[in-house]
Amino acid sequence: MGLLPFTEFQYNNQVHSSTQHPSFLLDTGHVPRMGFKPDQPWSRMESVNEFKYRMKDTLEEAKAALAKSKDDMMLYYNRKRSSALEFKTGDMVFFNASDIQTTQPSKKLSH
Repeated sequence: MGLLPFTEFQYNNQVHSSTQHPSFLLDTGHVPRMGFKPDQPWSRMESVNEFKYRMKDTLEEAKAALAKSKDDMMLYYNRKRSSALEFKTGDMVFFNASDIQTTQPSKKLSH
């Protein structure tokens, strides 16, 4: 057996920087634990409504974190970006035709 399942488990159990939650929590509603935790109250089961509201809140937090991450990335990207050039009809431009195939026997004749 390879290490891929263990790697996948570890990756999905880590808090991701963009969502601020582990993937397991967003997908299943809980974080799986390795081993036994004696202080865990096993006698109380979560109701369906409690699970629904907890998942709704968690997914809203993740969406907000993704939106913030998107805005941060856009801000960083736009700092190094200049505005696009605007061309008008009749403007002279250079054109790279190296990838254009023609039926002419020579590039000189393909005007």
